[in-house]
Amino acid sequence: MISPNATRTITLAFCFITALGAGTNYSQVFSAYGEQLAKKLELNHTQIGLIASCGNAGVYFTAPAWGHFIDRLPLRVPLLISSVLLFTGYFGIHSFYAGYVQSQMPVFWVALLSVIAGMGGSGSLLSALSATARSFNNNSRATASGIVLSGFGLSAFFYSFISHEAFPGSTDDFLVALAVGTSLSVLLGAFFINVVPPETEKSAAQHDEEGRPLFDEPSLDDDIMTSKSPIAIVKTVDFWLLFSIIALLAGTGLMWINNVGAVVQALFAYHHPHYDSVAVEQAQARQVSLLSLTNCGGRILIGLSSDFMFNRFKLDRAWWAAIISGVFLVSQIVAQSIQLPVHLGWATALIGLSYGSLFAIGPVLTLEIWGLHSFSSNWGLMSLAPALAGPVLNLLFGSIYDSHAPTDDDLQKYSVLEGIFNMPATSSTCLEGRKCYVSALHLTTLACVVALILSVYGALRRRPRTPIFMQDTPEDRSE
Repeated sequence: MISPNATRTITLAFCFITALGAGTNYSQVFSAYGEQLAKKLELNHTQIGLIASCGNAGVYFTAPAWGHFIDRLPLRVPLLISSVLLFTGYFGIHSFYAGYVQSQMPVFWVALLSVIAGMGGSGSLLSALSATARSFNNNSRATASGIVLSGFGLSAFFYSFISHEAFPGSTDDFLVALAVGTSLSVLLGAFFINVVPPETEKSAAQHDEEGRPLFDEPSLDDDIMTSKSPIAIVKTVDFWLLFSIIALLAGTGLMWINNVGAVVQALFAYHHPHYDSVAVEQAQARQVSLLSLTNCGGRILIGLSSDFMFNRFKLDRAWWAAIISGVFLVSQIVAQSIQLPVHLGWATALIGLSYGSLFAIGPVLTLEIWGLHSFSSNWGLMSLAPALAGPVLNLLFGSIYDSHAPTDDDLQKYSVLEGIFNMPATSSTCLEGRKCYVSALHLTTLACVVALILSVYGALRRRPRTPIFMQDTPEDRSE
């Protein structure tokens, strides 16, 4: 018979595999094919930004419903549904890209398919995260969650690497790899993920016929004894404080992640008269890979660091929100100063690191503040923050970028040079370098300043031995 620790390890491994296939981190992976999709379907950056925003909306807006579903049913059910949604979404996008399906409204249909793919990613990731939260205690929960979330951060690099090695330069095959790989990863999780309650909780837990623990609340660790439902937490100051911090920072990260391909293209077009489309695609792929790796690293690093500092020095995890806000701010200042495409990696690495760290600490803070019983529902509700902020900043970026795109008169001039310098004479390519997008970075810099102020304020509000950010007492919370 397999021991609980061994079962817990196997569950953690398959939670990682499931997260690896959870939509392959829709925001990051979209940068690997977004520009090619725009050219194939003849879309401008406002339209392609809308498609990206719809994919993110599928991830985040459906999270509360997924959370409610996951808290009440065996994990196998949402995982099986997520597997089908992932295949449907990505294979549908592949069908439009390859020309198998055509429509007079390609933006509508591809946006809808992006929503479906995002829904699949949201359900599978929340399921894996819920299983991890329920299987590890407070001393190791952040580390375990960080490992699972690192799979989500690593996913774009993983699938991009396989695609570029197996099918170099073929966006068509890349989308097929996404459809098959993501759905298969989540399908494996449906059959091998099992919740194993920690020893401190296991003795007081009961199990239903599906093996899901029904925790007896008085026996839980102190950090989860005051569980609250989504209806209750929206009435607290803490919810809106953390919600605002995540919205401002996640929106900043999503804007760069979704549009880094356009940034690469703008800088190359401005600094490379002999424009090489292959070199541009390779540079875009490098940025996506760097985002994925640093995103993964941030999720692991924050989990290990927060657990170590909490166990060794009792450092409030609330302060990590302030640290992450500071790194975000630095990343935006660096991004504004870059004028050569070769230097983009510095900004991309900082944004990937801080974005990954944010989504590693966010679920842990949500769990510590409001408890384990409704964790999936509560984190699903908190996931609305990036769903609201991301599309706004993404569409602002697209509008600013398109406002600097070549006019019809410019295109006539460039068309003469296109045959000589291989100049990209298209309405979707801005040729003004950093001026194409720097105004958008000014807005996100301001957003990061506000987030830093809010996170420092939240950490300073902390009272000893009370839930993070809380002004009231545990007795007040238990009412």
